[in-house]
Amino acid sequence: QVHRKTLNPVWDETFTFGVPFGDLPARRLHFGVYDFDRFSRHDLIGQVVLDNLLEAAERGPDVPIWRDILEGSGVSHRPGGPGNLPGAHRGVPATRHELTIAHHCSPPPDPYVKASLMAEGRRLKKRKTSIKKNTLNPSYNEALVFDVPHESVHHVSLTIAVVDYD
Repeated sequence: QVHRKTLNPVWDETFTFGVPFGDLPARRLHFGVYDFDRFSRHDLIGQVVLDNLLEAAERGPDVPIWRDILEGSGVSHRPGGPGNLPGAHRGVPATRHELTIAHHCSPPPDPYVKASLMAEGRRLKKRKTSIKKNTLNPSYNEALVFDVPHESVHHVSLTIAVVDYD
């Protein structure tokens, strides 16, 4: 059930799964807590994974099991925090960083990433990725490279924008 407008939801629901008793030690139960969004993909807030269901079954139905909800993979929990895309630094290339695009209309966008090297309010150089058609979850395996002399690195900034081609 979706609980609206609350930071402290309480669920009193029962789920039943038919699992043979002998399979319980090898089974896991995965609970996901999501932020509901009617117009786009729901964001995972946190999760709980319960291993070895035989141990839980032996406790009996009236004995509660308490577990902390572990942090999910929502955009505000990714490395660098919301709106922060860590990248290459001092010649060390970035590995993989994620960006979630929120879009609330139809059809889905045709996104691409535009990066601009800036100095004193002027754009010195620009690069862009390929366009990914009709997706809210684009994946780019592309490098946008800017050659910056070592003595200039403290005088430039990088602006990154996700743009809908249309």
